[in-house]
Amino acid sequence: MRIPALAVSLALSVSIVALTGCSLSPAGKLTSTSSAVTIHGTVHGGQQPVVGAHIYVMTPNNPSLGPGSASLFMLNGNVLTSEPANSGFDGNDNYYVTTAADGSFSINFGTDYDCGDAYDQGQAQAGGADDFNLPTDEPVYLYAVGGDAGAGSNSAAGFLASLGPCNGLSNSSTVQMNEITTVAMAYAAAGYASDATDIDRDDDGLAPTGLANAFANTTNLVDLPSGTALATTPTINGGNGTVPTAEITTLANILGACVNSADQVDSHGAFVSYSPACNQLFTTATSNGTVSGTSPTDTATAAINIAHNPGANVMTLYDLPNGTTAFGGGLTNQPNDFTIALLFTGGGFTFTSGSEPHALAIDGGGNAWAVSSVLTEFTPLGAATGYGSAQGVNVSTGYQGVAVTADSTALWIADHDSGTVINFSVSGGGFAYTPSSTSSGPADVAIDGSGNLYVADVDNSRLIELTSGGSPVGSPATGNGLQYPVSVAIQPGSAGNIWVANNQASDASIFTNNGGSAPTPLSTDTSGSLDHPLGSAIDSSGFVWMANLLANFVSKLDSGGTTGAAFTIPGATPNPDAVAIDGGGNAWVTDEGDSTLVELNNAGTVLSGTTGYPPVNGDDPDAVAVDGSGDVWYTSQSSNIVYEVIGAAVPVVTPIAYAVANGILGTQP
Repeated sequence: MRIPALAVSLALSVSIVALTGCSLSPAGKLTSTSSAVTIHGTVHGGQQPVVGAHIYVMTPNNPSLGPGSASLFMLNGNVLTSEPANSGFDGNDNYYVTTAADGSFSINFGTDYDCGDAYDQGQAQAGGADDFNLPTDEPVYLYAVGGDAGAGSNSAAGFLASLGPCNGLSNSSTVQMNEITTVAMAYAAAGYASDATDIDRDDDGLAPTGLANAFANTTNLVDLPSGTALATTPTINGGNGTVPTAEITTLANILGACVNSADQVDSHGAFVSYSPACNQLFTTATSNGTVSGTSPTDTATAAINIAHNPGANVMTLYDLPNGTTAFGGGLTNQPNDFTIALLFTGGGFTFTSGSEPHALAIDGGGNAWAVSSVLTEFTPLGAATGYGSAQGVNVSTGYQGVAVTADSTALWIADHDSGTVINFSVSGGGFAYTPSSTSSGPADVAIDGSGNLYVADVDNSRLIELTSGGSPVGSPATGNGLQYPVSVAIQPGSAGNIWVANNQASDASIFTNNGGSAPTPLSTDTSGSLDHPLGSAIDSSGFVWMANLLANFVSKLDSGGTTGAAFTIPGATPNPDAVAIDGGGNAWVTDEGDSTLVELNNAGTVLSGTTGYPPVNGDDPDAVAVDGSGDVWYTSQSSNIVYEVIGAAVPVVTPIAYAVANGILGTQP
C-alpha cells in the first residue's frame, strides 16, 4: 500500500499554505512556478557581505541514479547569457552565478533553471547528457561557496538555504543566506545529507514525504528574508512552538569564526591552506565527531557534521576563536550538546500525574499523534489539533498505547482505565471497543502485517487479539510468562511473531501469529538480563529492544528468543522507559531517572555521551518515536510539552504497521 505523498508548498517569503487538521498532509501545494519568478538573494558572513561567492541551485539526487548519489545541479548554460557578468562554470563543469560587491545575486526561472531539469556532477556544461526530468515539486536549495567576507578570499566558506518545492517558489522577497540559514538547513536535512552537495533519497514512495517535511521544517528555525533565527515557530506553521534561538545563533557564530577569515596563500597568491580558524573547525567537526572521521572542506558541511554528532567536542566547538562575534546573542554558557529541539504545546495535550506514559506514534505523512486525556495531532511542522469527546474520543488516565494503521487512515488507542480500545478514524470520529467479555486493562496495542490488533491486558496478564474491525479473535492468550504485560511489538511480515514485555515477571513472552485465529504461545525469553521491561521496539534485523525500567540498561534480544545482550545506560540513576529504532538501527531511549534522551548504535555503544541529550528545561522524557525526516519526537512525564529533536536520527519508515506489513521495519525510507 502506497502512503499518500506529502504536499508542502514553501514560498521564498517563508510562507506555507494554511495547515489542515486531521490530515496526512500538513499543507497544500501551489500549482506551478510562474516564468517571471526570479530568486533574489544576498550572502553575508555574519554582518558582512560576501563578494564573489559561487551560487548553485541544487536538488536532492534523483532516485534513478541509485542510492548514495550526490545532489543534482539545476543551472544551465543560459545563465551565461542572462547573467554574463556574474556567472560561469567551475572545474567540474557546473554552472553558477556569483555575488556582487554587496553580496547580492539573482537567478531567473525558465532561463537559468527549470523545475523539471537537473544535471549530475559535471554534466551541465558537457551538454546535458544526464538531463533528468524531475517532478516539479522536488525540493530545491541554494549552496554558496567561496568568496570574500572582508578578511580575504576564503574557499572554505559554505552556505545553505532551503527553498522548499521548486514549483512553490515566489518572487516576493530576498533570500539572505548566512550562517544561520546554513545551520537551519544543515539540521533539518541532516537525515538525508552526507555533505552540502550530497543530499540523497530513495524512491520507495516514502522518502519524498520525509524529505519534503525536512525542507519545510527550516521555516520553523529561521526567517529566510532576514536570515535571523526565530524565537517561536511562525503563525502559519501553528505558532505553538518554542525555538532554541540562542543555540542556533551560537552554532552560526561558530561557523562565522571560519567564514570571516581568509585562506593562507603564498607570495604568488596560490592556496596553501585554510585559515587557522577553519582548520580548527574542520578537525573538530568531522564526519563521525572523532579524529578518525573525514574533515569537511567548507562550513556548510561542518554544520551537517555537527548535526550528525551533536554530543561530540562540544567544549572545543563552543570555545572556537571569535566564535561569539559574527551575530552575538548566543548562549552564555557551554551547552550539554548541540541538538536543536523544538518544544510544542497545544491541541489539548496535558500532563496529569499518574497518567504516564503518554503514547506517541508517527503516521505516513509525518504527523505525530500523542495521547494524554485527549488525542492530539502535531503536524510535521508542529501545529496542534486536539480530538476529544466531541469526536468520539474519550481517553482516561492511566496507561495508554497508540498505533497507526498501515494506511494511516485510523489510529487505535489502548485506554487502560476505561477497559476499552478506541478506534479513531482520521476522516471522522472515534469508536470504543471492549476487547473481551470480561474486565480488561489495555496498556498497549500493536498492529500486525494483516491489520489484526494485539492488546496487552496489564490487569489480567493476557494478550488479546482483535480483528481490524475491533472484534475479538478466539480467547485471550494467557500463561507463557505473561505477568503484567505492558508493551507489544511485532516482527515484520504478514505473520511476524508477537513479543510482549512483562513488567513484573521481568521476561518477554513470544507468541506465534496465527492470523485469523488467536495467537499461540511460542516461548518465554529472559535473556538480556531483562529487569522490569517497559517499552519495546524491533529493529530491521528482527532484534527486539526493551527498556528496563528498574535497571541501568536496555536489552537486545535475538529474533529467535534464545540469546540477548544488556547495554548500560550512562547516568547517575538511569531508569530506561521507552525505546524507538531509527533507520540506521540506532536505539533512542528515554531515561526517566536522569531525565534525558539516550542514543545507542545497534551494537549498544552510547552515542549521546555521559549525560545523554536532556531537555533544556529539565522535563522528563517519556514516550519516544522517530519520523521519516530523521526527527526524534518525545513526550514528557512532567509537562504538557511535546519535543521534536531536529535531524538527530536516521529517517525511518512510518507508520510502524506499514513497515511491519511490508517487511521494512526499522529501515530508512
